[in-house]
Amino acid sequence: MMTVYLNIVVCYDAMMDTERDVRTIGETLPLDEQFDIVAHRRRRCILRCIETHGSPIALADLADEVAVREYESRLSDVPVEEVKRIYLSLYHKHVPKLADASVVEYDQKRHTVSLAERVGRVRVLLRLVEQRR
Repeated sequence: MMTVYLNIVVCYDAMMDTERDVRTIGETLPLDEQFDIVAHRRRRCILRCIETHGSPIALADLADEVAVREYESRLSDVPVEEVKRIYLSLYHKHVPKLADASVVEYDQKRHTVSLAERVGRVRVLLRLVEQRR
């Protein structure tokens, strides 16, 4: 387990542009927090969905898109109860975690989610994790 972690850190550091970028990570979002964010498959999916569809995206639409991607089928083929379950997990767990890390911004008044400026460093790690799947 330790070897895998070290390999990921080495690859991650190799993907950084400059020494300045490495310092910036610590100032904006600790590396452990970045790993925690991309550790869960659904949070990775959320970030990819927002990136693909642009931001902001309505939370209900985001839940639909996550359901489509997780089931790898059309929305009409995903059980309605499953979409509701995904929506609730986004609302109560994943979006707040991403918002607390300032990776996304959640507008409670409009129920929309958008990428925040801090997402830049997480994108590098996200690409690395997705390459290793």
